[in-house]
Amino acid sequence: MRIEGADHIEVGDEVVVLEDGGLLVDAARGARLVLGDRCRLAKGVEIVCTTSVTIGAGVSTSDYATVTDSWAGLTAPPGVAPPGSAPVTIGDGAYLGWGSVVGPGVTIGAGAFVGEGAVVLDDVEPGGIVYGNPARPAAGYADRPTR
Repeated sequence: MRIEGADHIEVGDEVVVLEDGGLLVDAARGARLVLGDRCRLAKGVEIVCTTSVTIGAGVSTSDYATVTDSWAGLTAPPGVAPPGSAPVTIGDGAYLGWGSVVGPGVTIGAGAFVGEGAVVLDDVEPGGIVYGNPARPAAGYADRPTR
């Protein structure tokens, strides 16, 4: 497990973070990572935080999920500014599937389910289910009422 900026990470009670991942927080910029009570981050999970990432209580992941509030380090085409960073929030009880990616500025609603390999670039409603690249509501679930 790689941890950078540990003094800018707030860890709740009963949090479990498995091996081979990374919690990378840009402390020099005043970034803040919050891991809520009972979070379960599986093997190989990467969290990159340059401004703010908040992960709610009871959030769990499968292996190799990534949460990032910045695409820093990516090379943009000539004449194109690289995208900026924006806070990420993952609501209580949400689940991130194997190999999923949650990008800058995204809010994942409470109880939402992000499928395997999904690349989430837009907000997910509470209780929503998304799959794909880019992530979209799962067929048959887009119009279901939320609790």
